[in-house]
Amino acid sequence: MAKSPESRENPVEGFIADCLSVYFEWPFLAALEVIMVARTDPDLMSSIRPIMLHYRRTTNALWLQVFQEAGYTEEQAKTILNLSLNIIRGMAENRIWQKDEEAYQLYLKEWVKLVKQQYPIGPI
Repeated sequence: MAKSPESRENPVEGFIADCLSVYFEWPFLAALEVIMVARTDPDLMSSIRPIMLHYRRTTNALWLQVFQEAGYTEEQAKTILNLSLNIIRGMAENRIWQKDEEAYQLYLKEWVKLVKQQYPIGPI
């Protein structure tokens, strides 16, 4: 998704869409279930932690590059990526018991507006 023309033109929206495809779908629920068990099982944690770290590092590196190619500084890109990611993960946890898709979409649109106001960039 990061390499698509749409994501390169609108990296914030692209990153959000990518996150939603992971955190609003079954992979996140499965990961949460395993992590809950791994909290008290050091052997299990030592097996899954490297996989999860690899996924997050490679995904972040790819998206940070997209943000920077779009005109954001490295620091701006890191801030946008991490705040967006944590907003979406929070919503994903909330979705386990309270599904309010309309509100989530509204909040994410507002988030994109705030990012673009705080960090305006010119055309690519």
